[in-house]
Amino acid sequence: MFATGLPSAVETVRIRFRNDAGVECCVGVDPRGAGFGAGAPRRLILDRLPAGPATVSVSGYLGERAPVEIETAVCSTRPAAVAEPCEAGETAPFTFDSGPVDISILDGMQALGDLQVRALPFVLARDPESGGRLRTPGAVSFTVADAGSGVDQASVGGRVRIDGLPERVLVAENTTACDDADGAVPDCSDGGELDVSGVRFVSEAIPGASGAASIDLFGENRNSPADEVFETYAASVVPTQVDVEFFLADPVEVGSIGFNVAYAAAGGSFDGSGDAVVCASPVPNAIVAFNDDDAARTLLVRAAVLEGVDGPAVLARCRFGGFDDPPDADDFAIVDIEATDTDADPIEPPPAVVVSAVEATP
Repeated sequence: MFATGLPSAVETVRIRFRNDAGVECCVGVDPRGAGFGAGAPRRLILDRLPAGPATVSVSGYLGERAPVEIETAVCSTRPAAVAEPCEAGETAPFTFDSGPVDISILDGMQALGDLQVRALPFVLARDPESGGRLRTPGAVSFTVADAGSGVDQASVGGRVRIDGLPERVLVAENTTACDDADGAVPDCSDGGELDVSGVRFVSEAIPGASGAASIDLFGENRNSPADEVFETYAASVVPTQVDVEFFLADPVEVGSIGFNVAYAAAGGSFDGSGDAVVCASPVPNAIVAFNDDDAARTLLVRAAVLEGVDGPAVLARCRFGGFDDPPDADDFAIVDIEATDTDADPIEPPPAVVVSAVEATP
């Protein structure tokens, strides 16, 4: 029977049965659902179970789903209207869990009586969410909460792995106690609706990067022994700014070169405008002028090198931002190329200039 005073952090109850013969079933139940009938006891019976030794576990979750690792038969229940299949392939942290409880079914019946169900730590308010985007430079933030003993602040932390980069431990910019029942500190859940306490973690900013990422979040409650939540999920890392590199591709010596960059397809803009655009040239002793025409979405680049510069060589790098999706090299069209040699004679045909890299700004 489900108590009328169930914790707010239990929105779905999963009941899982297993026996030594490999028979297994699972069912999800809304313990506050209308399927029990108005005024009727909120009693759930698993029936048609095979006789013999077995285990049963009762777990509480947030949300409307009861997750299970693999597809599992639906337990037969009374009343039948309250039973929902467990969601195969889904995972989610428990908010409460009994662990496997040994039972022995004789003549088709075994009364469980009262189960000891422990409050367990779980993760709330992830940013980014699973499948979401982390804009870099930017922070990872989340809350580890518990409906019982609270959370050990020193245990809360995380890691992030971005494709092509070393694993990065999340260093705390700040950690803050939260409590849905204590008006002196911030709530852990929206409006304090879950009646939990815990720790809010905000990491130091992760430098600019781009790629698929895997994020680990973890923490422990204050039970003895402590219970741990460890959650891994996928996200994508998207830079807020990129550096666009312009490259003299041909093996030719130039004394001066100029070109325009049309970037209407790139979905953002170069930082700064006019001659204050954020660009620089690595070419030694070069006299370089940049001018960004925001209205025409065109960047002008002009460079003169008295002693010449030999291609292939990087001519310039410019900062680009304000996009939803990072641009790639094809989003920048280099046109109107003009070049002279060190004697100021035109180079015909003009040498090729390409975008050689679009990289996240560190």
